[in-house]
Amino acid sequence: MLLPLLLCIPVASAYVYPLTTSNFSSFIESSPIALVEFYAPWCGHCKKLAPIYEEAAAVLAADNIPLASVNCVEETSLYYKHDIQGYPTIKAFLLGEPILYDGARELQDIVDFMRNMASPGTVDVDADGLQAFTAEHLAENHPVMVAFLPPPSEPMHTDTLRAFQLACKRVGIFSCGVSQNVALLKGIAGDAMSVPSLVMLRAFEDPFEQRHLVGPSVSDLFPTESVSNNIGAAAQAMAQWMVNYGYPEVTVFAEKNAELMFSDKRPGFATHILFFFDNSSPTETAEMKRFRELSRRHRGEAVFILVDTATVDTNDYASSVMEDLGVVGHAPTVIIIRSAKTQVEFYRLSSESEATSFNVDAMTTHIESFFSNSLDPTNVVSQEPST
Repeated sequence: MLLPLLLCIPVASAYVYPLTTSNFSSFIESSPIALVEFYAPWCGHCKKLAPIYEEAAAVLAADNIPLASVNCVEETSLYYKHDIQGYPTIKAFLLGEPILYDGARELQDIVDFMRNMASPGTVDVDADGLQAFTAEHLAENHPVMVAFLPPPSEPMHTDTLRAFQLACKRVGIFSCGVSQNVALLKGIAGDAMSVPSLVMLRAFEDPFEQRHLVGPSVSDLFPTESVSNNIGAAAQAMAQWMVNYGYPEVTVFAEKNAELMFSDKRPGFATHILFFFDNSSPTETAEMKRFRELSRRHRGEAVFILVDTATVDTNDYASSVMEDLGVVGHAPTVIIIRSAKTQVEFYRLSSESEATSFNVDAMTTHIESFFSNSLDPTNVVSQEPST
């Protein structure tokens, strides 16, 4: 009878703080950044992680980054409140907002992750520095976010900056800058803009998509007077806007865009809509215009991809997917691929196989029917569920 009782007692640790219902909130509120492991004493993976987590806590103590743990067998209310689905679950709390840690359970990975979380994550840029900052990161296919803030002497500066830094951490794909240069903001976005506001700069291959996108003012995203009262919610509003517009409307199928197409952080990543089309026209065609309209309408529900059949001789990545999916020549084709745990569904529309010719209306009907769940798959392939 002694062993079960011992399992319910938090393990004494020089560096890992045991959290309970009574001290969890105060710990998180007093820690601008912290890492919390939710575990069960009987969990083998948790036992394996324990010495690594303890060592990480010792290393990060020097950086004033605390690590804590919750025994979910004992603290069931915390288990349910934080929606724990398995053991161990590790979450970073940045300004009180949880961010799931899904990296490797190794010492250096944990330490690097938390040091990155603790770093400001933003760079101060002025008129001269913005061009170099933007060019450097856009060349790496990373969109750039710049928050234009009021001067540091104004109350809104600090709280909006903290919310913006948290948003950048939550989204992860952006290189983030901060500026107090109002003239620079107006030069980019127009005289009507005021601080605090967000501007996104992007380097998408699609010549018909905007290279920069002027975001709403912070007050449009979240009531300005409420930012200081709820930095986490303000950050979430910023992060949602960044996620919605940080990815291209239509991603060009190319090896260098693999992360943009297949990242599981991208909303709608489980469904890919591939449009095989000769896009060599110097002006935007009716087909591409409609495809883009559909991508805007269903932003976040799927990843819209252009496979430019005009480039197959020079784009091995495109020619490979055409061969894999049985697309021949330049005939316009739409293939929707929806991936689930146990199967992959294919929904194909092509002038090669349809009695009627391919046109924008047929493409629209095909895609809209898919989203309304009124389209039957043309092929289903079973696959082993991922473990």
